Amino acid sequence: MAASSEPRRRRYERRIPQRPITLTTGRIRLLRFVADIGLITLPQLARVSSLPPRAVRRQMRYLFDAGLVDLHPVGRCALADPSLPNDQTLLFGSAPNLYSLSDAGARTLREVGDEQATAPNSRFGPRNTQFLLHLVQLHDVRIWLMRTGSVHRKLELWHEGKDAWFDLQRSRPPLRCCPDAWFIYRLNGRVLVGLVEVDRGTEKGGLRWKQKLDSYQILFTGDRIKEKTGYAHARVLVLTPDARRRASLAQFIAKEAPAGLAARFWLAERSVLQRPDLGAALWQRPGNPELLPLLPPELLLGAEGAPGT
Repeated sequence: MAASSEPRRRRYERRIPQRPITLTTGRIRLLRFVADIGLITLPQLARVSSLPPRAVRRQMRYLFDAGLVDLHPVGRCALADPSLPNDQTLLFGSAPNLYSLSDAGARTLREVGDEQATAPNSRFGPRNTQFLLHLVQLHDVRIWLMRTGSVHRKLELWHEGKDAWFDLQRSRPPLRCCPDAWFIYRLNGRVLVGLVEVDRGTEKGGLRWKQKLDSYQILFTGDRIKEKTGYAHARVLVLTPDARRRASLAQFIAKEAPAGLAARFWLAERSVLQRPDLGAALWQRPGNPELLPLLPPELLLGAEGAPGT
């Protein structure tokens, strides 16, 4: 069989389509996911769209060549799972494709009715890879919440980064409480407000977490939660790299935080995100080694009940 004369496509170089752009419903849907999440990997797109990764890759290549999304050059080490060995194997290979909306993509979405669509201001690449892993892991949490949705429950609101910070209105430290994100999840007429902490387990000692607990204590004893979210109660959801870190951090919070504050924390290892189930008994509360569901089964089934706060 004769070899194809068509040159191999370079991963980060666009190949301008020879025919006019055809934006199918499926392609617009993928474009909207990219716009909504902000920065998203190909595996994340496959999960949130419920499409096979190969199909997503093919459609995203079309959107990239058409100039509607940007593809960011990132090495394998930047997004590698922290559980992998820290050895020479991380020097080879590449990370999953990492996409964001381009200016042209934002214009296209606005033309079809998404008036708020905008491209990110930041340019992502090899020089800011330390930040990327944390951001991708945070977006794993958001996509997990999106995947747990149904007719009667959904992720209604999500804020991350500086938009998620709470000004404590103080003249001395701590001045702010800075979760990685906060969200509102509505289900069966009830609301769960969650503050998200993606813990990488890289900090030695407990100084950083002690500072966090101090800021959370001030946050929960004032009115700032209700002023910013519209609700008076919230949980702090902490995602840890593994079960050992989950247990040790739960023990630390139980020891260092007042009982009322410690009761607001729910911890789980990151593998919980592989299963879009709010009722799985995979969450630990400080002072209790038993693993519990994040929400009671009767609430998820539509019965009356409240997600304890």
